[in-house]
Amino acid sequence: MKSYQPHIFVVLFILLQFCGENPVEKGKKAFLEKNYNESIKLLTSSDIAKQSRTDQINEVIVLSYMYRGKELYEKTKNVKSFSGNYKSSLKYLPDSVSSNFKTEYSILLGDLSEAYAKAKAENEFEQDKFNKNSI
Repeated sequence: MKSYQPHIFVVLFILLQFCGENPVEKGKKAFLEKNYNESIKLLTSSDIAKQSRTDQINEVIVLSYMYRGKELYEKTKNVKSFSGNYKSSLKYLPDSVSSNFKTEYSILLGDLSEAYAKAKAENEFEQDKFNKNSI
């Protein structure tokens, strides 16, 4: 039996190297590190069934989409990248939200509105749409 103990230790050590945080914890950590792409990827993965997503997880998904959109807008000045992320976030918007989420989300919606107000449209129809979205 003693000759197997070192082998068992090695196998357990290797297994522990592959066991880490679950996708939810990794997703939250990625959000805190401002790695919004990774956060979205992890928290919307098939590993986390829709039924097991809590309102808190959905809040992080929504904010990840919004911050990613804001970052893209700041780099490209293309409001469509911001609005596209906003639209993607809507399917994760929880029914019940925390007060912190309300505050942060309101600020991001204001940023989106401001982006629409500054956007340069390609034609009058698009400018009208941007103006309506800004309001």
